[in-house]
Formats: sequence, structure tokens, C-alpha cells
Amino acid sequence: MQSVELYRQARYDEAEISARKELACDKTNHDALQVLGNVCFIRGDFFAALSLYRRGFLLGTDKADVFNIANVFFQLKKYRQAALWVKKALTMDDAFFDAWILLGQCQMALEQNMEATDSLRKACRLKSDDVWVHSYLGQVLQKNGEYDAALEEALCAVLLSGGEDSQQINMAYALYETALENGKDSIQKFASAWQQKYAGNPIVDYALAALVSDKKILKSDALYVRKIFDIFAEDFEETLASLDYRVPQIIATECKAFCEEKILQEWRILDMGCGTGLCGKFLASLYLKISLDGVDISAEMLKKAAEKNVYKSLFCDDVEHFFAMSDSLYDVIVAADVLTYFGALENIFFQVKKHLKKNGAFIFSVTQNSLNDDDSFLHMSGRFLHTENYVKKVVKQCGFMVKKQQSCKLREEGDSEVFGWIFCIEKSS
Repeated sequence: MQSVELYRQARYDEAEISARKELACDKTNHDALQVLGNVCFIRGDFFAALSLYRRGFLLGTDKADVFNIANVFFQLKKYRQAALWVKKALTMDDAFFDAWILLGQCQMALEQNMEATDSLRKACRLKSDDVWVHSYLGQVLQKNGEYDAALEEALCAVLLSGGEDSQQINMAYALYETALENGKDSIQKFASAWQQKYAGNPIVDYALAALVSDKKILKSDALYVRKIFDIFAEDFEETLASLDYRVPQIIATECKAFCEEKILQEWRILDMGCGTGLCGKFLASLYLKISLDGVDISAEMLKKAAEKNVYKSLFCDDVEHFFAMSDSLYDVIVAADVLTYFGALENIFFQVKKHLKKNGAFIFSVTQNSLNDDDSFLHMSGRFLHTENYVKKVVKQCGFMVKKQQSCKLREEGDSEVFGWIFCIEKSS
């Protein structure tokens, strides 16, 4: 069929047109229904895809239709329904590799970790050279507390992928979470094997430096940060909501308080490290007339920010490079959890000052260093912690004055709470 061939060639617009013509001639054309469902799925129109897959399913028993229905429910985060449908597919074919992986993912989402382990091991027996089955298996084994086995699977996924970035980052997180739970000595064997194989890879080098809190590192590696946020952009906001993350709301409230003290027809604001636009969303709801720009290193995060329709301009750039190349001036610059990727703060503060108008404000969060007396400390997570005295010293040194400071819980991390400060500082010279 023409629609099937066009779909196989990834000519999706043409495949859709062809499938619709085929269905106009025959409403029971199963292949056309499946092609059209697949095109809708790829575009993220999951409800339309579900309707089409169900129409195909009613025409006869086809494991592909059953699996596709399960996959739609998974994308809609309806994990119990997804699991029921994928189990139906497995009754039709017990050697259905993709179905075992999807069932494992559903069970992980439902926190049925032992069942997920069994499903993923079955998938692994069917296809032992698949990267993602080892990656998912590593994640669920870690949840089960089987740390060595989890690290073996994570490293296996890296090797099978040929060192693909997403697997390198998964390995970094696996090492970090294991070290957090069992101490740094527990990861030594796997960290050494990883380093020996991939020394010189900037993601690997930075992650390993963070695991030993290397004091020579003064800021996070830009490629490492970009890759992390590109990979996690899709689930970023949902993850932060689960961590009781309220920094954007607090920063937006402080911005409103600062602006209400002054009279301007329009406030020009830069959301520095804007991510998916969480700060922008709250700033836009404050009933202030604002012109809002955003800059972020991650193109995938910026796609999410653009969907909020609150930014006048969005720039994909490292913030230091952006400041070096831009001549724009702002009334307020905000930064929610951005300085956590800088150890030394002097340079970024000087750059912020150059791009603020007279008496402009910089409103930002920093994470408290309660682990030692260092001005800044590279945590195993790859993020920097700062002392209050150091931040205040840099504020004064760079020509700002503290207008307001508040201590608060920034988020939760595992079973712990992460504390820090929200500063509102004003350009004083």
C-alpha cells in the first residue's frame, strides 16, 4: 500500500494524505488505520491515535494494535490501563520483546519494582544487546537496592550504545545515587572502569570530578549541563513538582514587590537560565506590564518555554556567552537555580551588572553549603553549594547592595530537604 510505503520512508505528511484517501475508499482498511494512528502518535496527538488504533483492533485480533493502544496509554501516563493492554499483547505473543520492555516501564511507573525487574529480565533474554533494556534494568535494580547489579547494567548500556550521551548521563546519576546511599568507596570499581574507557569525554570527566568534589572546578561543564536538560526537558516540570519546588513562585513574588516600589510604564526583564519557562509563567501572571526575554543553554527546554507564550524573545546560549555578545539592558534579571552551576560567582555577577539599568535588580536563588566552610563546594550531584558570607561578599564586591534576603527550603531531594536563599540585590553603582 502507498501509505505504508510512505510511512516507512518517514514521509509522514504524504503518508497521512494517502491513508485518508485509502480510508475514504474503504473504512475497514486496517493498514491505513494503523498508518494514520502512527502518524498521529508521532505528532503527539495521542487521543486521535488511540481512536484509530481501537478502530483497527475492532477489525480483528492484531498484536500490533493491542501494543499500540498500550503505548498510547503509557504516553498519557495511564499506567494501569497501559499494563492491562500490554499484558493482552503478551498473551498473543510471549516473545514480544517491545511488549516486555513496555510492561517493565509501566511497572516501574507504578512502583512495582520486583515485577518490573522480572519483565525487563525477560526482555533482556530475548534481546541481550538492546541498550535501553539494560538502562531500564539498571534503574529498577537501583530502586530495589541492588546497587552493584544496577551499576553493571548502567555501564553495559553505555558500552552497548557506543558511549551515547544519554547513557553517559544515566551512568553518572547511577554512580551519584549509589555514592549518596553507600558512600564513595562503593562506586570505586565502576567509576574506574568508566573512566578508563571514556577518559576525555567531557560528560564523564565532569561527572567524575563532581563525585570527588574537585576544588579545581569553578563552574559546571556547559556540554554536561546542556545534555542533562535536553534529555530531561520532557519530564522536567513534573519532576520538579514532585520535589515541592517553589523557587520560581518566590522569585516572581520578590520581583513584583521590587517593581511595585517604582513607577515604570513597562518592565524589561531577563529570565536567565529560563528552562521550560516556570519563572516566566509566574512573572506573566503578576499583572505587571512586562517585556520578558529568556536565555537557556538547552534547546529542548526552550521549546517548552516557547509553548507558554510569555516571552518576547528566547535565546539558546550559555548565559556567560549571551552576556558577552548582548548589549541589551534590563530593569530586572531573575535566575532560579542557575547559580548552582557556577562555583565562582564574581564573573557572572559582573556580567549581570553590565546588563542592568541604573537601580536595576538581580533576583536569584543559591543553595546553602552546610557541608564545610568553603565559599563554594562542588557537590557529588554536579551542582555547587555556596556560603551566605561568600554570596554577600561578591554582592558588595561587584557593586550591588542587598535589598532583601530570605532563607527557605528550595526543594526536596530523596529523603532530605535542600535549603538556600533567595536574594534580591540592587545595582548600587
